[in-house]
Amino acid sequence: MQLKVLRRLTLLWGLFVITSIYSSSLQKQKEAFQKIAQHISSTETNIKNIVVGSIEIKDKKLQVYQDFITENIIAQLLKLKKFKLVDRNKLKKLLKEHELNMTGFIDNNKLPQIGKLLAAQGVLFLKLVATTNHYEIQAKLIDIEKGTILASISQPIVLRKKSEAFIGVWQVETTAPYLKKRKLSYSKLVLTKDKKFELHLTNSADRMVTFKGRYRIKSNEVDFRAMKLFIDDRPTYINPRWQRGTIYLVAGKLYFNIVDFGRKRLDAKNIEYRNTAVLEE
Repeated sequence: MQLKVLRRLTLLWGLFVITSIYSSSLQKQKEAFQKIAQHISSTETNIKNIVVGSIEIKDKKLQVYQDFITENIIAQLLKLKKFKLVDRNKLKKLLKEHELNMTGFIDNNKLPQIGKLLAAQGVLFLKLVATTNHYEIQAKLIDIEKGTILASISQPIVLRKKSEAFIGVWQVETTAPYLKKRKLSYSKLVLTKDKKFELHLTNSADRMVTFKGRYRIKSNEVDFRAMKLFIDDRPTYINPRWQRGTIYLVAGKLYFNIVDFGRKRLDAKNIEYRNTAVLEE
């Protein structure tokens, strides 16, 4: 009995340390995003409407951060209220129609054309680069009509390894609509550095259910293998099997889902299949 208590305390301490480190990392990231937004917004210009492209990341190991970085910079720009930002759904639709990419999406010859279609006067280019000692975000605000640089900044940022990007205790804010229809409600997802997970939920019979097992992540695809099942804290038999889903970091929040392995992998960016969680303080 004492051994079980000791193991549980050790696990809780480990989770506390991991969460504390991750919270510090997130705070430093937030400060980096704020500095970029403040510098861009301090530009003396008559430009009012700008479009922000997704950050260019050539290192595939870091592309997991693409939405996370882009959305956070947008959020900080919106807080400062210097510019009106073009709706990103409108941008995506336009780029698709013109067969352009979200990153590095406009060359100088196409700037006036795209600007007119989007009713935008400026475009903010973002790029993540690796230096000898750290990563940094390069941001350039371009005058669409003139093609000139209005502001630029290179801001260092703390990024954890891709394999550690999702580690932590995540409190679920919203359960995906398709799960709600089945009267399921997620409450917490725990992902540890040693590839173990816990998923806590309430089932249709209003009983507390906890799955424990292993997980693996490749890019934004995640697989879970539930090896233990607890109902109202009582162990219950389970046939270990892999289940799959998708996982993203977007503006400091975790988007994820899990489905049976025999089913099609669902995209957590789709609001119908999205569980949203925030890191536990």
